[in-house]
Amino acid sequence: MYKSSTQIKAQAREQILGRFSVLIPSIILSQVLLFILTTFVTSFVNRSTFTGYLIGVSITYIVDIVGGIFLVGYIVQNLKIICHQPYSISDIFYGFRNQTNKIIILRFIILTVDFLSTLPLVILVYFMQTNPSYSILSATILSLIPAIAVPLFMELQFSMANYLLVDFPDYEIPELLQTSIKIMKGHRLRLLYIMVGFIPLFLLGFLSFGIGNLWVLSYFRMTLTEFYLDLMSK
Repeated sequence: MYKSSTQIKAQAREQILGRFSVLIPSIILSQVLLFILTTFVTSFVNRSTFTGYLIGVSITYIVDIVGGIFLVGYIVQNLKIICHQPYSISDIFYGFRNQTNKIIILRFIILTVDFLSTLPLVILVYFMQTNPSYSILSATILSLIPAIAVPLFMELQFSMANYLLVDFPDYEIPELLQTSIKIMKGHRLRLLYIMVGFIPLFLLGFLSFGIGNLWVLSYFRMTLTEFYLDLMSK
């Protein structure tokens, strides 16, 4: 029998307790590096033109791919903590040293689908800013449906791919995606319920100017790791 979301969250809280000296600096370091990269690259783009606007959006997705490499590092760090292995801040750079190409391709596939599903919304938002009208507003509202539904479905369907990549480094990309779909069958709503449960915590974290979200993010990622291990234990 699978664990309840309450049990999984309780285990995650136990795992992060007393380990914030590594978990929080890991988040800060990765976010600072991503911010520097984003700021540097976008400084060369003129977002006042339509072409520049699209390039800026594309750069955001490229930076997100780099963020995906850090994400694998967080997974390695969390798995080490749960398995009582030595862990450190340097674990977040695991993806830059191991299977980098596979991580990038995996992230690229998922983000490409996300990008295509949100592209109509991105274009309509630009025209809403430059030439607002009721027809564009209506189209923008309608485009929110695929822009939210498709990335969410992709996130749930392939949510375990990065965890599988760490656990089964010999798996190729198709195998990682197929296995993620297989183990998530019947558990997508279960994961969605867990993810939605963190929304109030993230909102409260913003009230502390984002400082509280350092704890929430550590808690959230550890919960997802516990969820993955619960799936694989059966």
